[in-house]
Amino acid sequence: MSAVAVAPVLLDDGLAAPIELLELTGRPGPATLALLGGVHGDEPEGVLAVRRVVARLRELPFAGTVLAVPVASPSAWAAGTRTSPVDGGNLARCFPGDAAGSDTERVAHLLTERGIARATFLLDLHAAGAAYTMPLFAGAIAGDTTCGQAAAAGAAVFGAPLVWLHDRVNPGRSVTAAAALGVPAVYAETGGGGNLPGADLDVYADGVLRVMAHLGMLDPGDAGLGPAPAPPLRILGDGGDVDAGVAAPADGWCVQRARAGQVVAAGDPIAELLGDDGAVRAILRADRRGLVAMLRHRARVAAGEILYVLAPVPTP
Repeated sequence: MSAVAVAPVLLDDGLAAPIELLELTGRPGPATLALLGGVHGDEPEGVLAVRRVVARLRELPFAGTVLAVPVASPSAWAAGTRTSPVDGGNLARCFPGDAAGSDTERVAHLLTERGIARATFLLDLHAAGAAYTMPLFAGAIAGDTTCGQAAAAGAAVFGAPLVWLHDRVNPGRSVTAAAALGVPAVYAETGGGGNLPGADLDVYADGVLRVMAHLGMLDPGDAGLGPAPAPPLRILGDGGDVDAGVAAPADGWCVQRARAGQVVAAGDPIAELLGDDGAVRAILRADRRGLVAMLRHRARVAAGEILYVLAPVPTP
């Protein structure tokens, strides 16, 4: 058994619910990994993967430090909602936060100061949430900088079949806060729709360990990792802003005419909007060739809610 020190810390600054940070310290090593799950409260994939990784690391010989936050937004997690019921805040739009701001902004501030700013690499495990589905991928802000190149390399070794290398990402995300601090960062997306595929959860948990091995923190053999997955397909460019997807023009029922992860041609139908009488109110078609990166899963939809997001076509 390895000599792993585990120090649980409650981060609290008058928050509605304190945040549990688990600091795991192995032998002296080259890196400090910040690991986030549960930034949205309806995304159990990241929460469970972080908890699984923490349990495995208690028994593994590793080097360096892991700053693990299984549930980054406790109020949203308790409610099972994407946003916090305390103030309606979306934690994934609030980084680096504000110590004097709303509850969600203070959560982001504490996670930035006590986690991301102390790290040499960030992994933020997301998912599509209850209302959407997404293909399994790892994303990073890439570029010619040392930070961007390190982030892209981390995304490539994570083990997802798709890697999305962005040329930009909107402010407010954990990865943009990390980049501003010079910390390479990778986020992951998968599943959603209220399901929890075991294969995706395995990729998440193993992906964290693969990144640790890449950073020199862990021997892959000690972790029981199998052969490296096949090189992923790459999606290059675009900011991946899911808030800027195609929105429902009216209230109604969303009928899927494509699937998440499918490559569609310009003009292909992706979703239909039905009224309560079953009549088609609108057919939403792809405006270009692309990959369906996010697709509405929950059938009932309100005007203005996002129905789908198109990404550039993946390349080998």
